[in-house]
Amino acid sequence: MSRRTPAFYWDTSVFLAVLKGEAARGASFDAAVELLRRVEAGEAVIVTSEVMVAEVVPFHYTPEKLADFRKWLGREHLVVRGVDRAVSRAAADLRGGCLRRGVHCPKLADALHIATALLHRHQVDAVHAFDDHFPRVLAGVDVGLVAVEPALPVLEQPSLPGAEVDPDA
Repeated sequence: MSRRTPAFYWDTSVFLAVLKGEAARGASFDAAVELLRRVEAGEAVIVTSEVMVAEVVPFHYTPEKLADFRKWLGREHLVVRGVDRAVSRAAADLRGGCLRRGVHCPKLADALHIATALLHRHQVDAVHAFDDHFPRVLAGVDVGLVAVEPALPVLEQPSLPGAEVDPDA
């Protein structure tokens, strides 16, 4: 059995917390910083959406923080998924389903993140978000995700059974 690098889907909220230096989040913040270190070392993979790139507004951050952000985007183990027709349709279906069920309907950017995570759920071990959109929208929905975790785990085991995440998939 082959082993693969652990992979996690990150919502924009996690990137923003690290960029803003939200150390008050405690162990979750420390775990996010540690996971980025592991990504830089090639020991973990973060998957996210192009939506995240658009949500990080440059004028809110120092030149040093923006340089860090751009460096993250260039990492081999940070996989940024595009918003294509499949993601757009899944986001529309998600929002429509929420409206029909009378439950919280996520804003477009959140729906695109959720749709991207759902479409790539077989490539990630868990979804990390510091807001409550993922668990609230997905409550009671069997989507096949391993976990939706508002708090980030500190990874002790650098690899899990399965196939490599393909950055071009």
